[in-house]
Amino acid sequence: EPLVAPPLALIDERIDGSHREWCQWSKGLVYDGPYQTQVIRNALALKLLLSSPSGSIMAAATSSLPERIGGCKNYDYRFAWIRDAGYTIEAFLGIGAQPEAKAAFTWLLRRLDEHGPQVFYTLDGAIGDCVRPVDLPGYKNSPPVVGNDARDQLQHGVFGDIFETARCFIDSGNILDSPSAMLLSGLADQCADCWRQQDAGIWELPEKQHYTMSKVSCWQALSRAIELADGGHLPTTCRERWDRERQRIQQWIEAH
Repeated sequence: EPLVAPPLALIDERIDGSHREWCQWSKGLVYDGPYQTQVIRNALALKLLLSSPSGSIMAAATSSLPERIGGCKNYDYRFAWIRDAGYTIEAFLGIGAQPEAKAAFTWLLRRLDEHGPQVFYTLDGAIGDCVRPVDLPGYKNSPPVVGNDARDQLQHGVFGDIFETARCFIDSGNILDSPSAMLLSGLADQCADCWRQQDAGIWELPEKQHYTMSKVSCWQALSRAIELADGGHLPTTCRERWDRERQRIQQWIEAH
């Protein structure tokens, strides 16, 4: 559709209205610690990455900002990574932005139920595309790309991210409904099944290995699952199995 330019007076009115909305939202945040001005500014940036009305959180608004000028390290980050979404949800919870945290966590649980634990999802909840080049020169002749090859990677770190986010969500006074509790219980079972497998690690490397960081994330996931089960938030049916696998992961970590 063509872009219709509104009258100048209406533009000013909309800018003023947007400014009022952002100021009102900022006043509702709860934070009394150091660097308050900087924290609020960062909160505004995180809020801008929240897709409305779905609740998905974009990891970054950058596409093809190269790590190496003129090289091949050019990535599209305009997706909802489980890891980054977890960090943002925890940040929202820490400043009293409960509606945003609830919307984002609910969206994440729905994606986990629909597609299982992926590295990332598109903002509308689908599985993302692999990388493809764009026929443009790009920044300083660094060819831009669309999509991300991490789509097809196995990253065990997502389990730790999911359960750490769930713990923070509950510790902030929220509750899990029965379907969400069953979903998380199933993810804990999946973590207990797959932690021995090699993966791409948090660094998203193309070659699978046994990364210690990935094992630690699986240990973290099962530890949090046990805590949630003990607190009455998850079914206790598989608690003993989670504990056994957690101990085996710890033995692996200490041996390597």
